[in-house]
This record gives sequence, structure tokens and C-alpha cells, in this order.
Amino acid sequence: MNGVRILMMSLHSILSLSGCSFNLLLIYVVIFHSPSRIKTYSILILNFAITDFVLCFSSFFNLLRFVPIGDSIIWISSGPCRIFGYTACLASYNIGMHLVSHSLYSLLYSFSYRYYILLRSAPKVRSVLIFLAIVYSPSFLSLILSFRMASPSNLMREILLQHFPKYDVQDTLIGGTADMQRVENQLITSIGYVPVIPFYIAILIIRRRIIKKLEVVDSSLSDETKSIQKQFLKALTFQALIPVCNVVALVAYTIEQLNIYSHPILDYVAIFVPIGDSVVWISGGPCLLFGYTSCLVSYNFGMHLISHSLYSLLYSFSYRYYILGHPAPKLRSVLIVLALVYSPSFLSLILSFRTASPSDQMRDILLQNFPNYDVQGVLIGGIANMQKVETQLITSIGYVPVIPFYIAILIIRKKIINKLNSVDSSLRHDTKNIQKQFLKALTFQALIPVCNVVALVAYTIEQLNIYSHPILDYAAMSVLLVPILTPIFSLYFVSAYRKRVKSLLQLKLGSVGPRSLAVVSTASSS
Repeated sequence: MNGVRILMMSLHSILSLSGCSFNLLLIYVVIFHSPSRIKTYSILILNFAITDFVLCFSSFFNLLRFVPIGDSIIWISSGPCRIFGYTACLASYNIGMHLVSHSLYSLLYSFSYRYYILLRSAPKVRSVLIFLAIVYSPSFLSLILSFRMASPSNLMREILLQHFPKYDVQDTLIGGTADMQRVENQLITSIGYVPVIPFYIAILIIRRRIIKKLEVVDSSLSDETKSIQKQFLKALTFQALIPVCNVVALVAYTIEQLNIYSHPILDYVAIFVPIGDSVVWISGGPCLLFGYTSCLVSYNFGMHLISHSLYSLLYSFSYRYYILGHPAPKLRSVLIVLALVYSPSFLSLILSFRTASPSDQMRDILLQNFPNYDVQGVLIGGIANMQKVETQLITSIGYVPVIPFYIAILIIRKKIINKLNSVDSSLRHDTKNIQKQFLKALTFQALIPVCNVVALVAYTIEQLNIYSHPILDYAAMSVLLVPILTPIFSLYFVSAYRKRVKSLLQLKLGSVGPRSLAVVSTASSS
């Protein structure tokens, strides 16, 4: 057993057992110390805690590695399940995987519940359990199907060693799915991954509605002004999130720029082909009918508007904040400022025509590095030397401001919200506090799955045959951060649970000696 495997197994075990401990603590606190006014909702918290505990225990029981090979997915188990045989490892793996999707469905249900009870009285326990069973049914279906799609262990071992003959598979059990294109596998994938984006959109919408229900606008503003302000703020906030999609293009560009991997699909994602100090674009659109100049103008015009959209976004947020404390500026003033905001992008547009290299030169550079590229029926252009001063200036205008601008946008948005919102007098103080505690816990919980990006990136790197290494196989353990952090957030943000855990810790410390007991006793009497 090599050093890497020992290190990753140790880390995997520590993370898994930590998650089990935190979730067991949450289960205990929820069952025995939930305040009466949240007894119904505590069922959903208990659902999360049990789900995450089983996930962590399954992870420790298996200690898995994942190796994607073509249409196959292979898992390699080094955990205690090996003592009980292949069936135990397979069952543990399938149970853990189906709970990943169930946690997502439960998250949407929890947000929906928090919004529902702001409008109506809390539902009965029976109703909550029935809906929870309905929410669980898709994940349960994927669990049943996962046993049908499992391939024989010997077959998966042959596939693995055929592609990676030097893999250390001693004292392991190997399983997986030989053909991910089967209907059952596609259905499981649909249940687990297709709902992610629409569910998170729904969560964002519901969360916003909860906030609006809990908070009202400062009485110094009219209802109409409040309505307009919040509509614009919501639109701008979602608009600010859209450029995150550019990360896909950035990743594709980086992969090719570092000579990690080259493929036409990456070219389509990034819009252009990076080659050393050159950037090549390949056009196959209608501009071909009008010649190279038409394609060049269209390309440069589109690229400079990307930076202008960022500058305009910051200007829009600034405008929304400005008119909260001042009268709306005149149209002329708005247009003048807008012209100033556009000027850097316009400068980059002018410079982009100066930096453009001849089409023939860019075609030669492309075919010299990628002679197998299909360049029939296309026009090729770009920049032969990205180190020129004009090119560096264009890059500075378009990319350097991104991070500071987004920081500024977040700060301005926060100030707008603080200006708009005050406490809703129609809700009791304790009710408002409970609502905000749960909302905060759920919000952080909704952010945790970002950790899964690590596993997704590792999977993609191996799936595209970019690079293979055992550490990438182990990267799947990053999903453990979800069931580990979830109970921590619930224990921290819900004050009733946080106080109980503190008291338990005080009792534990107090049992060490008489002095500690005296301290606890004094604190209790006070």
C-alpha cells in the first residue's frame, strides 16, 4: 500500500467519522431538546441529520475512489465493507449515492416549508411526513435502479486494469457500471443532476420571498418607491450572477493555454484557440458571406461589449443606491455618466483593430500547431502577439476590474438592502428571530454543495483523458464536506440547539474536577 493511498484513506476516515459525530449530536439535540414551537419543523432537521449521518457512515464503510473510463464508472473500495464482501460494499455505495440527491430535494422542501408557515399555520406532523415521503420517492427509485445497473466486479476490474495496468488494487473491492448509456443509468443521472439548477433557482426565489415577508421598507419611502426599488434590485442581483457562466469559457481557455488538452469542443466553449502568445478565432458564421473585415468587426464589437456590460452593471447598482438619498438625476446627467462609463470599452474597441493580425498569418499559426484541424469553409483571424502594449491595455480594461467591481457591487447591494429594509412590526420579536435563524442556516446549507465542484473538476479532467492520478480518484471525498458542514450550521445558527450544545460541553468539562463543577453550578444558579 503506497503512501498516497494511506494518506487519503486516513483523511477520508477522519472526515467521515467527524461527520458521523456531528450528525449524531444534532440527532440527539433535535429529538430531546427542540423547543415546542419548532417541533414540526424539527422533523425536517432530523431528516437532514439522519441523511447526512448515513452518508458519512457509508463513506467510512466504503472509503471509495472513483475512476471514470469512457462510458464506464468504476469505484474502488478500501473500507471495512470488504470484510462483508462485494454485496455489502455495493449496497453501501448505492445507499450513499441516492442520499446525495435526496438531500437536494429535502433542501427545496425545507425552504418551501419556511415560506409556507409565514402565510398559514404550521401543518400537522402527519402532513409533513407524507410530503417528506413524496420528496424521497425519486431518490428511492434511483436506489432501486442502481442495483439493476451494477456490473459484475470481475468485469469492472478488467476494464480498470486494461486502461491503468499499474493501479494499486491490492486488498480492494472493485465495482461500478460498465455502460452509463443504459436507460436506467440515464434515469438515475436525471434524478440526481438534472434538477440541480432549477431547484437552486427555486430556492433563491423562495428565500427572497421569505426575506420580503420578514422585512418591510423604511416608512420614509412610499410603497410605490419600495416596489420599484426591490424589483430593480432583484433584477440587478440576478444579472450580476449571470457572468458566472463565463467561468466555463475561462476554464476551457486555461486548459488549452497551459497545453493540458486541446479539442474542438473546448474551442467552441472558449470562443477562440489560445496558442502560446497568440489568440486565434475561427469563424463559421454568416459573416463569411461579407468577407474577413466583416467577421473581424463583428468579433471586436462583441468582445468590447462584454467589458461594457460589467462597467454598466456597477453603474446601475450605484444609480439605485444614489437615488435612495438624492432626487433622481436628470436624463442628460445619466447619459453623460453613461458615456464616461462606456469610454474604456470604446478605447478597447479602437485598439482591437490596431492589434488584429492578417488572416493568412493566423491560419499559418493555427495549422502549424494543429495540422489536423478542419479549417475548410471558415475564416481565421486573431492576434499573433498578445504581449504588445495595446493588447495588454485591452486585457486590463476587460479583465482586471472584474474582482474589484464585483466586490463593490456586493457592498453597494448590501447598503441598498440596509436602506430599504427594517423589522416587520406584524411579527413577534421571537418569531422573527426564529425565522431568521432558520433562513440563515438554510442559506449556508444551500451554499455548501459548491464543495462538490472539486469532485466535478476531478471527474472531468479524467473523463476527458487530460490527466489521471490516484489523487484525482480520491477527490470525490470532497462531497463529504456537505454532510459534515450541514449539521454544524444547524447547531450553530439555531439558538436553542446552540445553547444546548454549550450546556452539554459545560457539563462535560465540569465532570473533570470539583472546581469545574463549582463553576458550572455557579453559572446555573445565576
